[in-house]
Amino acid sequence: MNLYLIKRPDNNPAGYDTYEGAVVIATTEDEARSIHPGSNNPAFMSLIDYDDTEPGYGFAYRWVPMNEVIVTRLGIADSSLKTGVVLESYHAS
Repeated sequence: MNLYLIKRPDNNPAGYDTYEGAVVIATTEDEARSIHPGSNNPAFMSLIDYDDTEPGYGFAYRWVPMNEVIVTRLGIADSSLKTGVVLESYHAS
């Protein structure tokens, strides 16, 4: 398992009520890219439909489309940890 930073591209800055990025645990870069920063919040995730075809909704709800997520490997995660979000950055209004 690896530790990754996922973030918005610089040309798509976070506004109010959006995610800036997150530190996540994943096996691969592609798996990291597929993790939504809000996935630790069941109430928020109930609003998300992973159909990424409608801008502003689907995976990109308060985030960015998967193909725009910037992924940087930070290091190796402890093998006892599960895939998912470690820390998220959210811009609240």
